Amino acid sequence: MFDRNDLRGIIPPIATPLTPAEKVDVPGMRRLVSYLLEAGVHGVFVLGATGEFAYLRDRERVKAIEAAVEAVNGRVPVIAGISDIGTRQVIEHCRAAQKAGADFVACIPPYYSPLRQQWIYEHVRTIACETGVRLLLYNVPPVATAIDPETIARLAEIENVVGIKDSADIVHIQDVLFRTRARKLRLLVGQEYHLVAALMIGAHGGTPSPANIVPRIYVEMYEKCLSGKIEEAFGLQEASNRFVDVLDAMPSWTSTVKAALHLMGICGPTVAAPVPPLTAEETDLLRSHLRQQHIL
Repeated sequence: MFDRNDLRGIIPPIATPLTPAEKVDVPGMRRLVSYLLEAGVHGVFVLGATGEFAYLRDRERVKAIEAAVEAVNGRVPVIAGISDIGTRQVIEHCRAAQKAGADFVACIPPYYSPLRQQWIYEHVRTIACETGVRLLLYNVPPVATAIDPETIARLAEIENVVGIKDSADIVHIQDVLFRTRARKLRLLVGQEYHLVAALMIGAHGGTPSPANIVPRIYVEMYEKCLSGKIEEAFGLQEASNRFVDVLDAMPSWTSTVKAALHLMGICGPTVAAPVPPLTAEETDLLRSHLRQQHIL
């Protein structure tokens, strides 16, 4: 059984392979997980933003967790996203994730409207106390109300709040680390662009979405930091940032990841509506970029 100390290293927020009917593509999930584990990742995070959780039907959310858990087969921790816009909905997703075999769960603050910090605190406290699940906070300011470092420190006092995926800036990450060190809250960096900088100030790992496509460079980045080869780690960081710059210029991140995985022979390009797949022209540009990087 995994514990909070296993929340470390590179834990990609994986794409959810889908059939054209927007059902979970189980063989595609197996191929994706196998590709990531062969690259040395330290866990997988299913149903994060890259996993299109907000667009999937409830039964497909459960199927995605089940498929990821089956594919991982106990080799690394599986974090399952349980985010929704209401506390009761999140609790239902949480219980379903537990039943499906997830080792940890993670949730964004309800994202329909701005929230006060005390509302976020009560939301998380209720989930943690009613379910007993090992819970990660998920701070992603562009999507939902940002969780202040003071609120994160309060929530870290709850026994089964074990970590956070923090997609805020490096100043926020540093303050969270300062405030939660005594509680041993595990911090995973959400933004791939400053992974090395965050590891240097005490972060425990990262959840870089581009690791769906190029997992090994992030694993090497983490290992270089652990071994004290900081200059080499920053070199890998710069190279990966330039690679991701081109991907970020595409109209949709999830469509780009799915298209890349399709070109790599891992799964189909289907994304959940209303997001469209890449056009033929956009796919050609992506193919050229992947070839230049020797990925194809």
